[in-house]
Amino acid sequence: MTTKNSKNEGIKIVEPITEQDFLDSIELVRKTLFWEKGLLNEFKSLSSGELLIAKDKNKIVGVLSQRRPGKIFTDWPEEYFDLENIKSSKEDIGYIAIIAVDKKSQGKGVGKKMIASALKLQEEFGSKAIAVHVSQNSPGGASEKLFRSFGFEPVKLYEKPWEEISKEKGLEGFVCAFCGNPCVCDELEMIKYLK
Repeated sequence: MTTKNSKNEGIKIVEPITEQDFLDSIELVRKTLFWEKGLLNEFKSLSSGELLIAKDKNKIVGVLSQRRPGKIFTDWPEEYFDLENIKSSKEDIGYIAIIAVDKKSQGKGVGKKMIASALKLQEEFGSKAIAVHVSQNSPGGASEKLFRSFGFEPVKLYEKPWEEISKEKGLEGFVCAFCGNPCVCDELEMIKYLK
């Protein structure tokens, strides 16, 4: 799948093909968001359309991972979601898990292209709602602003949701790009309903 946009014609959104694509994706996530043991295996286990990369002249400048409707609840406990305030059943909720953009490519429309591609795929998957958790440590609130621009609305703020998990995993298992380990980032759960 490839999309184009007049703002940045050279950026293409594709699925990873080579081992190097997967390794470069992990490295970009590590530099911009976090490193977690097992992330490479997780990326490789995703089904078609669940892992997208943005390439500019064969260099990966963006990574987006997402889950088909209901699938996130096989990976994460329900307590990570405010299901009482989401007007959709669990089976119908798609999820955007990661969006990472290379620092040199930020502000060039890469994130927007990736989210537009993800939303199109979520419609094809049959999602009725899409959830995301955005870090409140994103510089200038960029993540929240980006998702708001696509119609995502805040649901609930979670204070330090990864603190205990990151402590348990230790420095060998998890490191946040913003605060290290333990991770003390707050996250805002947001939702977008599809028609």
